Amino acid sequence: MQNIEKGFDPFATLLGINYDSVENGVCKVSLIPKDEFFNPIHYLSGGVIYTMIDHAMGAALWSLNPDGIAATIEIKINYLNPVKEVKKLSGEIRVIEKRTKIAFLEGEVSTEDGILIAKATGTFFIIR
Repeated sequence: MQNIEKGFDPFATLLGINYDSVENGVCKVSLIPKDEFFNPIHYLSGGVIYTMIDHAMGAALWSLNPDGIAATIEIKINYLNPVKEVKKLSGEIRVIEKRTKIAFLEGEVSTEDGILIAKATGTFFIIR
């Protein structure tokens, strides 16, 4: 597993996103949602799920080129189930294709009960 050091991703740390495994173009993340992540009608904000996926995609790509820099071009997410009460979310992201300047990734986020919450695809620009 690639070593994700403390401070690697301060925003993910602020949100409580844990990098459980990052290696060979695959990133597994988890998150215990805070009360503040739920909207006024008590559903988890889609922005939390988006951020979890975006940062995991960056880490999956980083695992193939730790000295490189990449940036998100676009991410498409299908939200499949609402999240009202959940203790933990888990995500798995995979690099599907990596070229010289572009990478394509896909992944999903599920609840601790295995309920699929979201599926996503993403395109990243490889700066170096």
